[in-house]
Parts: sequence; structure tokens; C-alpha cells
Amino acid sequence: EKSAEVMARVSPFRKASGLFIGVSPIHRQQKHNMTKAQVIDTIVKSVERASKYFEVISFGPEDASRTEPEFLAQCFKEAIGAGAMSIGFADTVGILTPDKVSYYIKYILDNVPNIDDAMVGAHFHNDLGCATANSLAAVKAGANVIQGTINGIGERAGNAAIEEIVVALSLHKDEFKKNVSVNVRSLHALSRLV
Repeated sequence: EKSAEVMARVSPFRKASGLFIGVSPIHRQQKHNMTKAQVIDTIVKSVERASKYFEVISFGPEDASRTEPEFLAQCFKEAIGAGAMSIGFADTVGILTPDKVSYYIKYILDNVPNIDDAMVGAHFHNDLGCATANSLAAVKAGANVIQGTINGIGERAGNAAIEEIVVALSLHKDEFKKNVSVNVRSLHALSRLV
């Protein structure tokens, strides 16, 4: 129900922006040289500024899987409060397993007080060969959006393979309880083209 309401607000729009900033301790210290407070301030100001020019704002904290859960929830809360309609959980270095993905998605849903005002997405890399399984675990845990690429093409070991996820969701509707509007028959030709 929540995702249908958010989708109704998002679907007619044409201008969207995705905003990212590294939020893990290593990114804060080594990449940005920023405190937690500075990261939060940057998130809020960026979302507010983007909201002046774009109809839909998506916020994705880079390296979320290595971020303190409490700080991650705070980042999402502030981004949604500033106007983000979609938030994304990113396993930037591809280190998670399906059980840990379930934990994080459930943690976000239970600990971000304004989560009902946004869609929850997930973005996985395939360094441990778990990107598809992690994506399916995220769907089962309550994520509304899964990011990926055709054939899993991406840096290092690649990203989640969209065609694998679509087929799994289509074959196991009883398990995942999600409708897929992708034409499954077109995936083979698309994968060969890519």
C-alpha cells in the first residue's frame, strides 16, 4: 500500500535526480574528510537544492553496508525530511550475504521514522557472487526498488543481473508476492544485444 502511494506520486514525473555521498567511516575519513554532522548537512542541502530543479529526488548513501546502522538510519531520515522520495541501500563493495541484507532492510524499515514517505531501493555488487540472491532477499524484506544492470555488467565482479532477478520474481510469485511488469520473453534478446 505504501509503495503504491509513493509510486502514484512518482510515476507521472519526468525530471529526476539521484544523489550519492559516501557515508561509511572509511569514506567519511579517507574520501571526504568529513564528520558525521558535515555529511548530514551535505545530504540535507543537496536534496533541498535538487528539489528546486527536479521532481523526484533519490538519495543513495555510498558504502551503506559498512556504515553504522544508527548513522545510516539518520542519513535516510534527514534525506527524506529534505524531500527525497526514494532512498537506496548500497552494498558498494559487494560484501553482504542474503541474511545480512535482510537485517539491513528490516533495520531501515523499522528505524527510519519517516520511511513511509519514500520508496526503499537496494543496489548490490557481485564480489562474493551474491548480488542476485541479495537483491531477492531485499525484495523479500520489503525493498520496493532493485537496481542492477543487464547481464550484471559493472565494475569489479559486476552488479546484480536484472534479467536474473526478473525471472526469479516471475517464477516465484508465491514466495516474493511482487508483480513484475517486464516482458520476460524479451530478456534473452536484450541480454544478447548487451
